[in-house]
Amino acid sequence: MTRQQSPLLLSLNDAARSIGVCRATFYNLLNQGLIKSVKIGTRRLIVQDSLFDYVERLQDASSDRA
Repeated sequence: MTRQQSPLLLSLNDAARSIGVCRATFYNLLNQGLIKSVKIGTRRLIVQDSLFDYVERLQDASSDRA
């Protein structure tokens, strides 16, 4: 899925699923400040671009070790 075809903000469950981690792991990533979120009303939503950035950082770290 490309950035243009998907929503700008995702629910916690959808965001966790999109990067292949469980909800608890996703909350840890949020608490560490590795993924950005916004609050609209009572809902906490995940900024889609922060997921792309997080995965890119993982890839960079992986390629640095190789």
